[in-house]
Order: sequence, then structure tokens, then C-alpha cells
Amino acid sequence: KVQFEWADGGRARADVVTSGPMGKNTFYAFYGFYRYDDGPLYTGMPTVGSPLRGNIKTLFNEGKGVFTLSGQYIDDKVQFYLPYPLNNDNGKYTRPTGNDGKTIYTLLTDQATDFSFDTPFGRHHSDIGNGVMTKGGYMMADLKFSFGNDWRLSAKTKYANYNHQFNLFLDGDGKHNVPETQADYLTERGLPADATFTYVSTGEKLNASDLLFENRILDRDRPMEEIVGEYNLSKYIKAGTSEHNITVGGFSSYTKAQDNNWIYNYLGDFRNAPEMVNINYTEGGNSVDYSKGGYIDGSGRQTSNRYHAMRKTAGYLADEMKFSKFNLDIGMRYENAKGFITRETGIGSNTFQKGTVEANGLALALAGLYKMNNNMNLYANFSKGYFFPEIRSVKFESPGVTQSYKPENIIQSEVGAKLGYDKLAANLGAYFVTLQDRRSVDFVNDGSGGVVEEVNVQSTQTVGLEAFVSYYVIENLNVYGNFTFQDHKFTKVEGNEDQVGNMLRRQPKVMGMLGIQFDNGKFDAGLSSNYIGKRYANDANTVELQAYNLMRMNAGYTTALGEGQTLRLGVDVFNLTDVQGITEGSPRQGNSQIGGGEFFVGRPILPRRVSVKATFNF
Repeated sequence: KVQFEWADGGRARADVVTSGPMGKNTFYAFYGFYRYDDGPLYTGMPTVGSPLRGNIKTLFNEGKGVFTLSGQYIDDKVQFYLPYPLNNDNGKYTRPTGNDGKTIYTLLTDQATDFSFDTPFGRHHSDIGNGVMTKGGYMMADLKFSFGNDWRLSAKTKYANYNHQFNLFLDGDGKHNVPETQADYLTERGLPADATFTYVSTGEKLNASDLLFENRILDRDRPMEEIVGEYNLSKYIKAGTSEHNITVGGFSSYTKAQDNNWIYNYLGDFRNAPEMVNINYTEGGNSVDYSKGGYIDGSGRQTSNRYHAMRKTAGYLADEMKFSKFNLDIGMRYENAKGFITRETGIGSNTFQKGTVEANGLALALAGLYKMNNNMNLYANFSKGYFFPEIRSVKFESPGVTQSYKPENIIQSEVGAKLGYDKLAANLGAYFVTLQDRRSVDFVNDGSGGVVEEVNVQSTQTVGLEAFVSYYVIENLNVYGNFTFQDHKFTKVEGNEDQVGNMLRRQPKVMGMLGIQFDNGKFDAGLSSNYIGKRYANDANTVELQAYNLMRMNAGYTTALGEGQTLRLGVDVFNLTDVQGITEGSPRQGNSQIGGGEFFVGRPILPRRVSVKATFNF
């Protein structure tokens, strides 16, 4: 299979999928794509890259054994669009108009990608042009063997090594965070009122009415390395009318990663993909450039130099039972996690905080399925699980003494029914979820222009209802949809007890989707609409985000090129009605963000985009 895609805004992509035999008992599979994308919002920084993934599988010992060697290599850079100041009309948020009279879709800009500054470890050259960058890969070996008497062995190991960056344009200078007039900018920073503003690219002075927007860039470098091993032994047992598949196994892993951050400020005008602005004034007879080239002099610094590692070992036991009309799965897992922390307390100080944390987790799972008849199944499941908190969430209470470290326990249960007929398929389920003592980590403004990692210990509860239906009105015409109602809330928030009872941030109570799809093998077309109900931008529930509908459309024509060979020409439209629904507020402002003011920092849905695809199957 080969597919080519073109989209407005400068996107081109090619996909290749192929598989087949290499010999009598050896097979291969390969998948990869390459794409270049100047959009969907033009910033001058393209999304570009390619992942490659494949495997070679061989059968041995008359098919009783299977050995698979698989791997991946990725070299990819993706632009991540951040929130920015939107017009605020009594809670209705819309894209603003820039100094050039054009609509602002993003404040990301390639004009701010070449800055550098000195740090105790040498000169840092900003990597913001990479956006979210991943480079590296993994190799995995997987062995499966069937012994006599229904015994089966599975063993696999994986090694992964990735150079990972998550570089962000933030949503303001951390103090003002909204566009400013030139006079206000000078006053707020104590600069001379007669300072001049000029565009770096042309040297021309700004118009008196042109607004300014000072922003920050956060470069984050997080290379990681991991080795994982898992093995299990299964036994199939038939006892009367029941069948059992009993599995016992173990798991171990070691993961280590760096966590380094740099931050700096720059000054741009207020437009799409802003131009850099230089401020110059005279002080004591000397010419002073406050923002030479747009870079705010003295703002660049490294803010973290950390190394974290985690070792995990686990054992598990499961039994899959099948009866004439009833299936029952039971399982348990016990896991130990030990984390190792090294953090420099002052960049370049050669003073490090070091600590070790350790915790154990126990998970239990029970799931049942009852076959009422050929068209209906009833199901129920219950699980008690855990998450180990992120190592970076652990603080030091004193030198060498870490905070307590314990699992975040989660309990989940669900009951429901599934229907299946010739034309109708449906599912209805009710569920209950609690998550205890989760350590939520957020990058928030520190009030002085910097960013700190804020850790909040929270417990949550959700009671919900989910439904899905698919119905063929006629042979080739399918109508489908889903609906979710979730009543979620905080049940504990350490240090912010007033938030107990609030809704979880950015999570709606109601969401659903309705779609229709036609496909007769030659012509196909579809239309769907996703509804996202109202949400709140933060845990404090001080900013309400309105509900929205996101529509998508697709259509295509398939023609035969030969026996077993086809070509499909198709078109897809994302955000068909070009709505401006707001997906989030300002993560950096967090609970301090309010819904008032001339501007509101938020992130709209990406605008309408049309793509065309040519897919060859052979």
C-alpha cells in the first residue's frame, strides 16, 4: 500500500506499508512515512520528519516457535501550537486582528529561533525551531514457543534510546501576558518614555498605534534510555465444560532520563508570526539596546539540570476462564518501583540534591461476560490499580530527605450490555472511577517572569454513562454515534480545599459524536460531528469554556487497476464549518486565570483544512 497526501497550507506526505514472505518460514513487514508541513498555521517553522517501523518474523520447530525481531527509527520535528491572547467579548473568545490588519492564528514565529546566550555550561543556542523533536529508536526481540501438553512460553526484551525535546512558545512574559501599547510597555518596565521602537527586519519605526507582545521561549531537553524485559508461561487446561488459560509472568525495566530547561524572553509586535522589535534609548550619553534583534538582554538562563532514573520489577498471575455461556477473567500484579533523583540546586554550582524513593503497588482485576443469546452479551468488570508518581514531582524536605512516595491508587468498575444484529450494533455501559492522591505537575508562572513546576496532590471521582450505536439504514449506508455523560469532580485537593467538588480542568460532562458513512466499494462519503460540552480551563473553575461542534467530511472514488489492485482518490475536510471552539485556557496562568479583561489567553481549534489523498493498494 502506498498513499500520497496533499493539503492546503503546504503539506505533503507519503506513506508506505508492505509485508510478505522472505522465504519458506520467514516473513517481513514494514511501515513508514515522510511528511513536510508548513501549516496548518504558517509560522516559518515546518513540521518535518519520518518514522520507520518494521519486523522480521521466522517460524521454527514445525511452527511451534515464532521469533520476531522488530524495530523503529524516528527523526521527527512537530510544531506545537500554544494558547495566545484572544479577543474577549463577555466570555465569547475570538481570534484577534494584528497590527497589519490580518487575523492572528498563532504567535509562533521563526523570527525568534536563532537566539543564544551564555550559561555556566557554555553557550546555549535555542532549539525552538525543532518544536517537539524526537530522534532515535528501539529494537525488540520477541520469542513465543508452544511446548507439549499445552504449555506456552513468551519472552521479549526491548532497548530504546531517544533524544527528545519539547520546546515551547509560552503565552506571555509571565507578568503581563497580553498585548501592550508602546507607552504602557515602557512605563511598566521603567524604561525612558522617549525610547524608540523599530522592526529588526527593516529598521522601520513602528506605527504609534502598533501593539507589542513580549513572550518567552522554554527549551526542554529530555533524552532517555530504557531497557525492558518481560516473560510469561501459560498453560491451557480443559476441565469438563470449562476451559482455563493460566498465565504467570514477570516484568522488569530500567529507565533513565535527563531533564534540562532553558528560558528566555523576546519582544515582537502583535501579528500572526510576529516580527521582532528592537527598543533603543540613550542613557548617560550611551546608546542602549533593550531588545537587540528582539532578544531581551539578560533574560536567557538555564533553569534546571536534573537526572532521574526508575527501576521497576513486577510479577503477575492471570486466569482466563471460558464456560458454555460465561467468560471470567481474574488477574493480579505486584510491582516494585525504585526511583533515583539527582538535581543541581543552582545551575553551575556543582551542588546536587540526591535522593532515592521506593514504593510497591498491587493491582487486582476481575471481568465477566455472560452470553444471554446470539445477539446480546452482558458484561461487568472491576479493577484496583495504581500509577507510580512522576519522579520529577518529588520534592526534597531537607538535604537528602525526599517527600513520601506512594502509589496513586485507581479503582474502576463498569457494567453494561452489547447488542449485535445484522444491521444494528450497540453498547450501553455505566462506570465508576476514583483516583486517589494523584500528584499533578504543571508548568506555571512564578510571578517574576519565570516558570516553576507546581505539584498538587489531588483525588478525583467520576460516575459516567457511555453509549454507542451503529445502524445500516440500507446495505451501504451506515449511521453511527456515541454519547458520554461523566459527572467528575475533585474529592480532595491538598492546600486548596475550596476546589473540592469542582470539575476537572478541560473535561466536559457531556460529549458525543454523530456520523453517517456511505460506501459501495466504488464511491464512499462520510460526514461526522463531534460535540464537546462546556468545560473549565483550570482546577479553580474560574474560567468557563463554551461547548462546540467539530465537523469532518470525507469522500472518495475507488477504481480497479488490475486484479487485486486499486486506486482510491479521496478528499478530507477537517473543521468543515471553521468553528473557533476554545480547547483550553492558559496552562501557565493556571488557577490565577480569570475570564475578564479585553484579552483572554486561550487556544482555538485549528481552522478548516482540506487534504487530498491518492491511495494505491496492490
